[in-house]
Amino acid sequence: MYFCLETPSDCPDPDAVENGQASPAEGPFCYGEEIVYTCNPGYKMEGNPVIECTDTSQFNKPIPSCVQDTSGRLSIHDFCLCSAECT
Repeated sequence: MYFCLETPSDCPDPDAVENGQASPAEGPFCYGEEIVYTCNPGYKMEGNPVIECTDTSQFNKPIPSCVQDTSGRLSIHDFCLCSAECT
């Protein structure tokens, strides 16, 4: 963990995303720092997967959500998570 030094602000930890994860997972989040969200296999992203801490101590976009993918098709990402053949 690190601390924000000589920056105008830091943002609070955003809420967790159900059926997904954030990287990095916890702050502090300094001005200009980005959080990248991904969804678990079988879920798809709604919203922007990247948010950034602004100089007003707020993130520049709403936190995305992960909703169940009802298309019935697996992505290559889903295949690699469940196949021993992927490296």
